[in-house]
Amino acid sequence: MIGENIGHYKIIEKIGEGGMGIVYKAEDTKLKRTVALKFLAPELTRDATAKQRFIQEAQAASKLDQPNICTIHEINETEDGQIYIAMAYYKGETLKEKTDEGPLRIDETLTIAINVILDATSDRCVISEWSGTEFLQLLVPLTIDCS
Repeated sequence: MIGENIGHYKIIEKIGEGGMGIVYKAEDTKLKRTVALKFLAPELTRDATAKQRFIQEAQAASKLDQPNICTIHEINETEDGQIYIAMAYYKGETLKEKTDEGPLRIDETLTIAINVILDATSDRCVISEWSGTEFLQLLVPLTIDCS
């Protein structure tokens, strides 16, 4: 898909893949901004339940305005039936990439845990089937004052 145009998005590179599908970095050619396009896996596009969960996830996340949840721009479908979510692109290291470097320091672990707990206990929390260390972006410095 690299180099292809999907609507007004030009696919730049693949940035992640999981059991539910693939995420690409893309350029929004209308607004001249970088976005992430999350595609439901082609084999799941034919699964009505998986497709509905994907749509519900986009709808739920689009209602949120929190610093730790990405902004949803739209959900759409290609002519050949591939469903995708266009969302804000955040440059950062994933938790998986960070832990692949070695064990986290205690302050890093606490910072991540606190942010995840705060988001998970929010009354508007969205638990995604995409959740996992490869999709958790670390966008802030991993420090916490333990004094």
